[in-house]
Amino acid sequence: MKIKKTNDIKDSPFTVEYREKYISSIWHKDDPYKMNWVEGIRLWGTIEAPKGIETTVIHSFTDHNTLKEVYEFKNNSEFDFFSKLGDTSIYTTFNDDYDSADICTVKKSHAHIWCGGEVSYVMGLRMVVEAPHLGLILTKGSLKSYSVERDLSLISNDRGDFLLHVAPFQLAPGESYIIEWELFWHKGKEDFYNTLLTYPNYVHIQAENYTLFEQEAIQIDILHHEDLINHEIEISRDGKSIEFNKEKNMLEIREKDLPPGEYCYSVKIGGIMAEAKVLVLPKIEKLTQSRCEFIVNKQQYHKINSHLDGALLIYDNEDHQMFYSHYHNHNGGRERFGMGVLLARFLRNNENEQIEKSLIKYINYIRRELYDEETGMVFNDIKRNNDIHRLYNYSWLAVLFKELYLTWKSEEYLKDMGKVLLAYYKQGGANFYPIEMPMFEMLTLLEEAKLDTVRHKILVTLMNM
Repeated sequence: MKIKKTNDIKDSPFTVEYREKYISSIWHKDDPYKMNWVEGIRLWGTIEAPKGIETTVIHSFTDHNTLKEVYEFKNNSEFDFFSKLGDTSIYTTFNDDYDSADICTVKKSHAHIWCGGEVSYVMGLRMVVEAPHLGLILTKGSLKSYSVERDLSLISNDRGDFLLHVAPFQLAPGESYIIEWELFWHKGKEDFYNTLLTYPNYVHIQAENYTLFEQEAIQIDILHHEDLINHEIEISRDGKSIEFNKEKNMLEIREKDLPPGEYCYSVKIGGIMAEAKVLVLPKIEKLTQSRCEFIVNKQQYHKINSHLDGALLIYDNEDHQMFYSHYHNHNGGRERFGMGVLLARFLRNNENEQIEKSLIKYINYIRRELYDEETGMVFNDIKRNNDIHRLYNYSWLAVLFKELYLTWKSEEYLKDMGKVLLAYYKQGGANFYPIEMPMFEMLTLLEEAKLDTVRHKILVTLMNM
């Protein structure tokens, strides 16, 4: 790969450093925290390209305070070159990972990536709301998707290295394909999108809701640069032209009564294509019943001599079969409790003998394999296995017992909920973020049921933490 580096210029807000051929750091010169927006195993701008493709990168500062990067892919072979999606990629290693709170708030970011062909961007947002934030907009070429390379030893704390995948292209011998983008500083989401609209090649397409239920109206608004006002406009849904409203540089799509399904809306203005996908779901009553029936018929395991008898397991929709593995997120516990929560919530408002029978079998499985009624201990997998002692499991089971009480009004479930809560806090729960733990509702239910002893023990445990 050939690279032409740029040097900082007096008026640029960017400070850029290099390691060998690649960018190793980018920060705003006036940022008091000196946050480096580049972090990863690979360096920013590293290219993956097939044999026979020569790559060149040029960095330069623009007169509107952005950092421009131009990536050239040249066919140096004697044969025509046809790329496939994923053949040609560029690493954009935004500093998106989790450290301690004091570091995350000022020196880490979230990267919101949209690879929408000619209209592609990345909105980098520092984890704290304080600006400056870093954005990227594609100004030439097409990006079709992205992927992530992760160091799995870091579990989920590090989001990995992001690769932007160039859309498939064809080159005759000696021809080149260009990807060009600009990096710019912004003050937040609103400022980010306002900045994008200053670029003539940007088309902003936004749905009021990307997921909605049947009989709800689809509303899509499209904004574009004033330079495109007099260009021909084509708008389609799944390849078929549809009607739209136009006012200056704003377009509107309004549709209703579409049957459930996924719909792709495309807009083409002056050769620039943008799209949005909208998912129309069945009515919530139909959807929840369908999901519950799927769980009962497809995801509950039945084998008398197995410890998994009665378990609700994950399901592979491609192979059309259940799957279990003792290791981590494919086991018989953990977030699978959530399926029991849904079944209990459904039965609260619906009579269904099959679903009720399934849920009872699942509860028996939990008591046998995953829960100790004496201590409140919640196990990670069947055979009361706790190779990994995971506090998330406690909040899931506590919520399930709460829902079972609200559905069947048996105080035994409230007592079980209380045992799980006590065990959770005794094992460090006060210093753990469980994601979902509706404590106020749980304590209120205990109070209303006059289970004052259980409630008092929980409050005393909390106060002594």
